[in-house]
Amino acid sequence: MSAKTPYSINEVQKLNDAAIHQQAIKFVWLQAILGFCAVATILLPAHPSLQTVFSKYDLPAELIAIIFFAPVICGAFTKRISTAGNLSIVYFLFCYIAWMLFRSITSPALGDENNIASLKSVLILIPLATMCALVGARYSRYSARVVGVIGIIAFFHYYALHFMDGQLGAEASFRSLSSVSGYENYQATSFYVGIVGVLMASLAALSSGRIMLLSAAGLLLMLLIMSTIGARSAIVALIVSVTTIFIFAGLSKTMRISVVIGSIVFVGISIGSMYGYFNMEVTQQYLTVIDRFTILAEGGDPSQRLRLFASAIDMWFYSVSNFLIGGGVGAYPLFIGEVGGGWYPHNFILESFAEGGLIAGFFLICILFKLFEKLRAVMLQKSSFESVFLGALAVYALVSYQFMGGVQTLWTPVFFIALFLFSPARQGK
Repeated sequence: MSAKTPYSINEVQKLNDAAIHQQAIKFVWLQAILGFCAVATILLPAHPSLQTVFSKYDLPAELIAIIFFAPVICGAFTKRISTAGNLSIVYFLFCYIAWMLFRSITSPALGDENNIASLKSVLILIPLATMCALVGARYSRYSARVVGVIGIIAFFHYYALHFMDGQLGAEASFRSLSSVSGYENYQATSFYVGIVGVLMASLAALSSGRIMLLSAAGLLLMLLIMSTIGARSAIVALIVSVTTIFIFAGLSKTMRISVVIGSIVFVGISIGSMYGYFNMEVTQQYLTVIDRFTILAEGGDPSQRLRLFASAIDMWFYSVSNFLIGGGVGAYPLFIGEVGGGWYPHNFILESFAEGGLIAGFFLICILFKLFEKLRAVMLQKSSFESVFLGALAVYALVSYQFMGGVQTLWTPVFFIALFLFSPARQGK
């Protein structure tokens, strides 16, 4: 005989449903926490809003990374994060890291400042970014939104710092979120604010009506804000990323968004002209980036980007040895006759070819081929918000770091590219 239960069948079913519901809530919270920590480990230590805090209280940025990385490690070992499709990407990254590590310890610049910085990136930061991308991709619904929120924080901080006090047009200069002299971070400031621009473009491409209108206006606002900062690379990258998103959206949607953006620009210019904001001298005072592009168009190169790019190509073709295996990680300053830190090509692809040779370049190109392959797959289907947003972010980071980063900072674009490549392709509703 079976023992009698004090509950009816319906009551037992309700208890089971309640238990399942509680477990589902816990699982969702776990996913959200791991997605947040995976993104925070990479983006918060480099966040321009926190650099003043780190400097004021003498806090190492690495401490922030360690705090958020602890849950990521737990998530990596308690849940399967790699799939058969990800193994080829991990393989190419591993080969690139192994080869650049070898060329670091066999470099003629071994022990120099640039060599040590690149070695740290190859040995620690790129593997860290890859691990965080693997975990973040597992919970891409949450990690994509966390990236957006981190960008929004930078935007509001910049707005409060430079617009609310009315001092924006006092002088034409680079503007950043750091208040510590000697630690101006206008490149990072523009990059983080540009994340919001990518977010707005993604929303505009996937929405309609009022949301599309507000998102398009938000995109234009971000371009305007970034123009006041003065960094060119993030603006160029945002334009390329927006173009990629519009390709996702299709011709019909692109035309509608273009009409909306054109109307907003026309109204903005008309109102600005009425109040005298389109005086060139006043405009250049506010929009620092105009002066930067004007100098470049007139043949000037105060940032020496063109010289650095050309020198990296010269180094790669300098000899058969350099062409095949590179001149050695961190050896670029020796080649151009400069000393001290900061002398690198500011283009991680050119730097990889110059210092790691054709072998390093081959592994990078294989990863980029995987990126374009997945972008094409996303374009051919009606994709979800996170798939479009993460794909556009990968393009945004890739293009940005062709002008402002090298092997020393390669971990940032690696994170965004890997986060997109590792995330499952989801279809939109």
